[in-house]
Amino acid sequence: MDDLNLTDSQESNFKFIALTKQGIELIQKLTTKSTTKTTSKTSKKKSELTSADINLLFYIINNLTYENTATIPPQKIISLDLNLSQKQISLSIKKLTNQEIITKLNIPRTYFINPKFFYLGTDKKNKIIKWKKAIKEKKK
Repeated sequence: MDDLNLTDSQESNFKFIALTKQGIELIQKLTTKSTTKTTSKTSKKKSELTSADINLLFYIINNLTYENTATIPPQKIISLDLNLSQKQISLSIKKLTNQEIITKLNIPRTYFINPKFFYLGTDKKNKIIKWKKAIKEKKK
């Protein structure tokens, strides 16, 4: 830890986030551009994640709690932090939600991150149960 020049309080707050094999496969799949003949160079599949989507995903993950939720600042602030338009942020949230990487909770600006792909802490099984419940409630 000496190489990182962290103070004792910073070391004790250091968190590790698990990226699962499914998470790696999903990100790889969704960031791979289609090379079929019917796809033009400028068009992308609607499901394909762009660098803006990935940047926002990691921005959200950076706010992750042990409940696998993240409350993010207003889009205006995220826009300044990531140098993205508020429209792009909305589109990226929608895309991440459609891919079931995140889901919106009934708490303002709070999202549940799918623990199949990313999770903080060790209780992955309970987080998956909560994820399924949150998705089921959204579909009602």
